[in-house]
Amino acid sequence: MVSQSSRPPNLTLREVVRFYLLDHKTPVGKAIDIALLSLNLLFIAVFVVETIPTLQRPTRGYGVWRSSSLAYF
Repeated sequence: MVSQSSRPPNLTLREVVRFYLLDHKTPVGKAIDIALLSLNLLFIAVFVVETIPTLQRPTRGYGVWRSSSLAYF
């Protein structure tokens, strides 16, 4: 049996980062995949919350600005 090392030998930092980003079998590679997936889901949730008007809190001056701007037209 050949034992797999968790870190490839004699690689530059760039090559090590590339290895772990593409690898999904080592514990570090799995942790990176889960972290990236979690961040992606978080950013999607923030985007959805910011784009749905009913989920946003209205600002205090919005009603005044809207009514005064409609008075000009």
